[in-house]
Amino acid sequence: MGKIVVCMTPVNETLVRQAGGAGFVLMDSTSWSQDETPAFTLPAVILGHTDGEKLRAYLVSSRYPVASFSFACQTVIGETRAPMVATFSSRGPNPVVPELLKPDVIAPGVDILAPWLDRYRIESGTSMSCPHVAGVAALIKKKHGDWTPAMIYGRGITAATPFAAGAGHVRPQLALDPGLVRLFVPDFVECTTTSHGGPASLNYPSFVVSFDKDIDVRALTRTVTKVSEVVETYNVAVVAPEHVKVTITPTTLEFKERMETKSYTAEFRNEAAGNQKAEWDFGHISWENEKHRVRSPVAFQWKK
Repeated sequence: MGKIVVCMTPVNETLVRQAGGAGFVLMDSTSWSQDETPAFTLPAVILGHTDGEKLRAYLVSSRYPVASFSFACQTVIGETRAPMVATFSSRGPNPVVPELLKPDVIAPGVDILAPWLDRYRIESGTSMSCPHVAGVAALIKKKHGDWTPAMIYGRGITAATPFAAGAGHVRPQLALDPGLVRLFVPDFVECTTTSHGGPASLNYPSFVVSFDKDIDVRALTRTVTKVSEVVETYNVAVVAPEHVKVTITPTTLEFKERMETKSYTAEFRNEAAGNQKAEWDFGHISWENEKHRVRSPVAFQWKK
């Protein structure tokens, strides 16, 4: 029993508690997104504008308004809201190095139940998503002790809408048996000692292809390493915008030994002929067989 305080956003929960409130209702909560729930310590209900107006009308019409809270777990069938990207998550394109696709991958980071002092707390943000990725990396390192950080990093990406989610939601069960990974060796990272190439030429698990009035064709090369113990053959599959022609050479990669490497070249040809309206579009390149699917997202840019 007690009084329920009706508040407009923002609300100071401490003041409600000090005033003896048993709970509160937050009305006209346009500042709260539907993908994040504030971690209140008092019983609380958040109402959007429409429901808030109904409550306001009830308060005006009733001399002694009465309310109660009833919380129940409800499973909604046929609606899948997760995984999805939180509204507060950073988006691409990469403002510093546009040739590198960012973000790389996403992980759970909204309303995460975590230990807090002597009890618990519900938190959201990078501080919650990073431990998930670190845990996945630890699992991979435990199973594959000879893998380098670059191999673990690349595997987390290719197993998972590029500017929002990168390669997608991290999937640890697939990362443990990836099939193919990408190595970062001195030839790939010491780019300051070379006179050609650029960030787009790095052996990155994704592609960013930029077209302008002077460049209609771009060719990029990637090197992959097989980490499984069995003989494998991978065939390429490409998804690209209708106004971009993608040619992969070769179209088949055959591996016999563990840690064997193969390279392929992707040629991207702009066929928009000035009819491209959007500045960005997306696709992906996948190497597939009966067991593995190694996908690299591709972001296409048309510069004005």
